[in-house]
Amino acid sequence: MTDKTQMEYYFEFPASYGFQGDTYVLLMTIPGRTLTRVLSSDNFGHALDRSQREINKTRVKKFHDYLVNSVETKTAFIIPPLVGNCDCDIEFEPFGNTNVGIVRFPMDAEIKLFDGQHRAAGISDFCRNHSTSVSIPLMLTQKLPLKVRQQFFSDINNNVSKPSAAINMTYNGRDTVAQSMVSFLSTHELFSVITDFEHNVVPAKSELWISFKALSDATTKFSVSKGKEVSKGVFTTSGKRGLVLQLSRIFTILFHRLNTNGITSSSTP
Repeated sequence: MTDKTQMEYYFEFPASYGFQGDTYVLLMTIPGRTLTRVLSSDNFGHALDRSQREINKTRVKKFHDYLVNSVETKTAFIIPPLVGNCDCDIEFEPFGNTNVGIVRFPMDAEIKLFDGQHRAAGISDFCRNHSTSVSIPLMLTQKLPLKVRQQFFSDINNNVSKPSAAINMTYNGRDTVAQSMVSFLSTHELFSVITDFEHNVVPAKSELWISFKALSDATTKFSVSKGKEVSKGVFTTSGKRGLVLQLSRIFTILFHRLNTNGITSSSTP
């Protein structure tokens, strides 16, 4: 293979290429354990001289802990692509007449991320202490000037819309209390038709009455005793049933009060 390249020492990974506007983009998958060797830090110096913010150790630890917990509990996890730029020429050898092939770049190339630095740092910490193999998607541009990289950083972060806490809680299978609430509310005669599972605050023109987040936050208080979380035993199968039973009694009382006022599930929009 070395006779096909002018590089003396290089990294080589499977990849595909494409264009976003006029920007040449490579998408490759690299082993997590190689990240610290492939990537260069863009966390130091003046803000005007880099295309990343300073590393937030709390965010790094949060992603590291997410990976550790997923592996230890044998649950599925996902790693979104890292996005960066290579400061030198990149060779691409296609497989036949396709946009899929092998990418090569020198070992002394500087690859600096403008999106995903906290994920990258968390992955590196994880790989240092765990034998689990992880493959990391890396989206790479080539020889972009600093101003363009800074603009891309701004574009990515300005166009990101963080989902509401309500829908995050609804989808989060790792939150036992939230999932118990989803199960209960979605099957309850009244609350299945009046609960908003998407918005933190029910929109003014919505036909729904109450936010799932409000109900879930209130329910979480049932799992706290004197400012401390109760035993994890509460969240075993039998424990969850007991918690839901308590909630059922409370909601049934509310349901009857609504009935008394002439409001029933059948009269909801």
